[in-house]
Amino acid sequence: MKSARAAALFAVTLLPLAGFAQTTSNIAITSTKGTGTPPVVLIGKTDCLNNTPIPFAINLGLGGAQPVGTPSLGVLRASDNSNCSSGGNLDRTENVNFAADTASVQLPPSELFLDVADGGSFNCNDVGHTSASPATYYLCIQYKQSGLTVSTTSAEIAVNFATVPPSPPTAPQISSGDTHLRVGWAQGNPADKILTFDVHVVPIGAPIDLAKYSIRVTAQTNADVSKTDDQQPLQNDGGYDVAVVANDTYGNTSELSPRSQGNPQQVSDFYDHYRNDGGGALGGHGCNSSGGVAWIAGLAFVVALLARRRRAAAASLVVFALALSLAGRAAHAAPFDQPPRRLLVELKLDRYDPKVDSEIGLGGKQPYADIFGNRKPTRVQFEADWEFLHPFGALMLGGTIGYWQNIGKGLIDDGLPTQHASQDTALLDVIPFGLVATYRFDWLADHYRWLPFIPYAQAGLTEALWASFSGTGDVSRTQTDRRRGSGWTLGYTTAVGVALNLDAIDPAVAREAYVDTYIQRTAIFAEYGWTRLDNFHKQGSLILTDRAWRFGLSVEF
Repeated sequence: MKSARAAALFAVTLLPLAGFAQTTSNIAITSTKGTGTPPVVLIGKTDCLNNTPIPFAINLGLGGAQPVGTPSLGVLRASDNSNCSSGGNLDRTENVNFAADTASVQLPPSELFLDVADGGSFNCNDVGHTSASPATYYLCIQYKQSGLTVSTTSAEIAVNFATVPPSPPTAPQISSGDTHLRVGWAQGNPADKILTFDVHVVPIGAPIDLAKYSIRVTAQTNADVSKTDDQQPLQNDGGYDVAVVANDTYGNTSELSPRSQGNPQQVSDFYDHYRNDGGGALGGHGCNSSGGVAWIAGLAFVVALLARRRRAAAASLVVFALALSLAGRAAHAAPFDQPPRRLLVELKLDRYDPKVDSEIGLGGKQPYADIFGNRKPTRVQFEADWEFLHPFGALMLGGTIGYWQNIGKGLIDDGLPTQHASQDTALLDVIPFGLVATYRFDWLADHYRWLPFIPYAQAGLTEALWASFSGTGDVSRTQTDRRRGSGWTLGYTTAVGVALNLDAIDPAVAREAYVDTYIQRTAIFAEYGWTRLDNFHKQGSLILTDRAWRFGLSVEF
């Protein structure tokens, strides 16, 4: 009996501690409108004036238990959130219904700041707060409990108000392109927190409707526009007004920038200029494109960085070649304990300079040089050969594929005697395919370590898929007969060269590497090649003939 009374007395004594045991440090208040870390709710003038409700979610962190005590949700004065964590009084308190330890509430902006009537200094027509210097208030949740001591846990989320629109951008700078305009501008006030810019393009003198725009860009102060605000294609020799507005992170929109005028101009890319100068390669016609354009587009996508960053690409390939050579330099064992070699794989690099301007029909004109100058970009080629016979050396049959791109500037056709370069990019892509036969005299290198040189000769048929691209990224079309700048050129190729057998450096390591990788020989090589690509002297083809030194790395299995 005494023990029962003691137990009851002990339970009563612990009752105040029940609420105290619920004290938590894991309270959280979040909003789907929150951004950044820690999250901040951003409210602009439109949402403020419309009193658009803002959703908030509260979690007291009690593991689903109903709170004991009274949670308080309220607003704190701008730039002063100390009362939230200290358990001090809130400036304004809201009633919130909790289901277990969570609650969802939607509060209009008018409940999230202290206006003048409540002793604050802010309202939705405030003219002193931009995105660069917003008015800051805090939404605070406090969980107070009485027990042996008074305990308060809390959480808060900042609510920023910016009711002044950003400064308008500067007047745009415009450069003309073929059926498009390149537009650049500067931010009106660098301190404004700008999210996007809207570029407006309308016929000269036409009104601008801010609800429409030609293009919207993020995190940049330039754009390439090809349509009006009504999404109509720009026309060459048509005058257009161009203006820009800034949209800040609060949803506020600036006034229009000053208008600038632009005039798209006809630009001759490589194929158009080539045809105008009398070039005979007919390419495609009408809406039907050469099937090769899809090949070029696909491969160009994969190697875009290679094509546009020549020096970096060349350095990367050299590193790749050296890595392969180090991995495979020892891949050779003595001929008596390894099977005959059956497969050779090569990576080749050269400076490709197609002799387009050698076409007789051009009459001495140089459309290729006019567009691309004396640039000789790097061409990359891969080759795989089957070593089907070894009569005092190796006879091989194989195939090659490569990729090359030259980048130049189109020419503005403004009626002047001398055309001048535009800002439009002009591209010429070439993908060569080939079937080749090769003889490699490697008998001496196999039998004499001190003679690691392997001379060889090669000949075969080749066909190149080519395509010209305009400044808008489309396959070129001539202005007169609308022919497409893409096609095929057939021809032949020959080469002589010498390879250096790297296995001779350390035959013992080469033997071990063969066991691990099955690479039987690694070599570096230099060759001089002639490629005659002119459809065997037939007219109506783009001449892609060249001759050049090529360097590379080969491995044999």
